[in-house]
Amino acid sequence: MKKIVFLLLSILTFSTVLFAQTDYKKIPDAQVPSVIKEIRSKTAQFQTISSDFVQTKEVSILKEKSVLKGTMYYKKEKQFRWEYTANPRFIFAQNGSQIYTQTGDSARVIKDNSVRLYEEISKLVQSSINGSIFENKKDFSTLLEENNSSYRVTLTPKNRNLKKFIQKITLIIDKKEMLATQFMMLDQNGDSTTIQFSKMKINTPIDNQLFILKK
Repeated sequence: MKKIVFLLLSILTFSTVLFAQTDYKKIPDAQVPSVIKEIRSKTAQFQTISSDFVQTKEVSILKEKSVLKGTMYYKKEKQFRWEYTANPRFIFAQNGSQIYTQTGDSARVIKDNSVRLYEEISKLVQSSINGSIFENKKDFSTLLEENNSSYRVTLTPKNRNLKKFIQKITLIIDKKEMLATQFMMLDQNGDSTTIQFSKMKINTPIDNQLFILKK
């Protein structure tokens, strides 16, 4: 369960930039719907995305940072893979309604009570990629800001279960590609997780076998 919670805290919201910047200005409420429509129109064209990432976790009571590296694969319509390449390797994958995890060489299909949490993880990450997270008014309140090159989206949980773990999620979306490239999440303990994506590839072929973990 601790690994599941850590994964949730690490990858929600996939795709974004979050280093503190001072030149962002709040977008007037009247303009927000048109901005979200523009973002959704662009992200709707994303059939596949693959990327390397570096995840940095800062724990408030510790001086040292925890750094993990990995790869992410996304394919439209519920195909998703998040892989830490450190030893031991850990993989979370979804292929349609089937959920898998793998630690080291040991893979398993998730069929127990934890499947709902895994499904929520996958749902939140994929909605960050395709832009539908902006329409999730039930679970999050949204603040949308901009500067010359990017949008900054701050998501504050309203869902009771999410509030237990998360204070806020901040996404930065590149205005040119409308692609989230980095994010930071602040949890209820005051710890932060930042993920920086690199070598992003859009709409290139991805083998379906990547989303199926075999025992």
